[in-house]
Amino acid sequence: MKRILLLRLLSFSAVLCLTHACYAQQEKLAPGRMVDVKLRGSEAFVGQYRGQDEGYYTIEEENGATLQLAKGMVKSIEVIPPGRFFDGEYWREPIASFQNLLTPTAFSLKPGEVLYKNISLAYNQVSVGITERTSAGVLFTGWNALGALNPVYGITAKVLLTPPGAPARIAAGALAISIPDDNKVVVDAAVVYGIVTFGTPDRNFSFGLGQGSIDRKWTSQPAYTLSAHYRTGKRVALIAEGWAIPTVDATVGTLGLKALGRKVDWSVSFPAGFAGRQFFAFPIPIISLNTVLHRF
Repeated sequence: MKRILLLRLLSFSAVLCLTHACYAQQEKLAPGRMVDVKLRGSEAFVGQYRGQDEGYYTIEEENGATLQLAKGMVKSIEVIPPGRFFDGEYWREPIASFQNLLTPTAFSLKPGEVLYKNISLAYNQVSVGITERTSAGVLFTGWNALGALNPVYGITAKVLLTPPGAPARIAAGALAISIPDDNKVVVDAAVVYGIVTFGTPDRNFSFGLGQGSIDRKWTSQPAYTLSAHYRTGKRVALIAEGWAIPTVDATVGTLGLKALGRKVDWSVSFPAGFAGRQFFAFPIPIISLNTVLHRF
């Protein structure tokens, strides 16, 4: 059963990739545009693109100095959209805007981008941007909350469906996972969902609706998600998300802070909620990190 479920989702991902491959595109370099330059190694800087000849790029740094960079030294040059500057200061886009803590958004990874997420050393996820509109990933756990080895693994896929001129971004996705219980019996589960996101990668609000199934039996009611990401400065953002799950009469939410870096984003969130009418809160925070493993 689980093999069939995984094969179906992989086939679904492949179809999405082929259907939307035509959307992948890059902004063109033009003299006067601000660019984010990454050199081979670890160095990166922001400057103004001045032009190129057969073997060199000419870049003017923010301090006014002009550099001629051999093309073999340059790993990538990305045009910076004007909206990435706030009061004249360049804010790098958050590394994992396609997802907050666990709740997806209607943003996507860049084509060829490979991102790794870890939550409290237990949850791991590797996601890949395939085109401008499609992404896929795998997830797995190593240790559960009690410290016993009990792996959970699954695959994900998401496609952007936003029509031109829409006031919000729209996406749909699917998740298939295998969950062993205490008796080592494997339970196959799946979720299909839709998500609407208002705002930008820096400041956004998302509403989602999902329907789940366990061993091919769909739940009687959908689950609802709300999430928000509000960037207060170049390095800090507030994050919050919540899930309402009527089938188990539970509502869970998290509230936390995110530290935004060049290579790694860290977040610390505190969970709380209601199980029935009983309020609960966890004093131990959920710690998450996101980092880009590779950009093709």
